[in-house]
This record gives sequence, C-alpha cells and structure tokens, in this order.
Amino acid sequence: MLPSAFQPTRALLAAKAGAAYISSFVGGLDDLGLGGMELVREILTIKINDPSFNTEFLGSSIRISLHVKQAAMAGADIATIPSGCLEILRNIFFPRRLRQDGASFFRTR
Repeated sequence: MLPSAFQPTRALLAAKAGAAYISSFVGGLDDLGLGGMELVREILTIKINDPSFNTEFLGSSIRISLHVKQAAMAGADIATIPSGCLEILRNIFFPRRLRQDGASFFRTR
C-alpha cells in the first residue's frame, strides 16, 4: 500500500499504521496553489522528530530542479522526477565538456 498524504497528520497516521512508503504529489498540490514543498517539509519534520516513523517518504510529481534540491535537503527518501527535469540537472552538474567524465564516473562506482 502506498498512501498519498495531503496533510501531515495523514502521513503520521499512515506511518503509525505500518505503511512502508508515503507519497505526496508535489506538482499536483502546487497546481492547486497548496504549496507542495511546504507539505514535504512538514511531513519530513515529523519523520525526523519521531523515531517510530520508519516509513520512507516519496516526493512524487516533482517537476522543477529547485524542488529536487528542496526535497533532498528536507530528507526525502525517494523522488519521482520527469526526464526533462533530469536533463536540466545533468546539464547543470555536468557541463558538455565534463559529461563524458561524469558518465564514466557513475558507471565505474
């Protein structure tokens, strides 16, 4: 079971009920003007402060590179990211002259 959490209390209840993963649709909440990343931060603050919270958090529908960074900084365990966003991140972190070196770095480790 992969419950979707649109409120921090629902995430906490799902974790207490034994959910292995909890998902929050960041992009969809942003589309509705509900602050998807704020919800991520709230849920992960609860997770950090509650040692019984063994559930992994999935930040889903992350659509922009800034949200990738914010989700990672907040402590998200997993993120679903569209290929276009990954391409932007690749171009930022591996400029054209470094792409070959970066690709071989990841292949060998």
